[in-house]
Amino acid sequence: MMFKNKKAIKWLDAWGEVGTSIFLVIGLLVSLIVDSAVVSYIVILLSGIMVGRLYHKRRHRFGVVFVLVTAGYIVGYLIGNLVTGRGYWLVILVLFFIGTYLGNYLHKKRYFK
Repeated sequence: MMFKNKKAIKWLDAWGEVGTSIFLVIGLLVSLIVDSAVVSYIVILLSGIMVGRLYHKRRHRFGVVFVLVTAGYIVGYLIGNLVTGRGYWLVILVLFFIGTYLGNYLHKKRYFK
């Protein structure tokens, strides 16, 4: 027998890595679906706003997993943009961080509930 000691993967112990992988694929798919660079910039700005809002809501329980999942999404999105040739990676990163700051700021000022 090839596998004498079968051990199941403990998904609860590795849920951060699994979530990061899932969001990497989601970012890649979203980037591949978008048609133009302008729409790509709008999508990444809105994604940044959502991340900023989530950051504000989880600011007391902020952890490494949140950063990993966010980084996974961004890396997947950047890979998709490099494959399709739509948009510049630096503009995408800057717009994402502007969106993150904007989402956090708007939530602080109570424009979001």
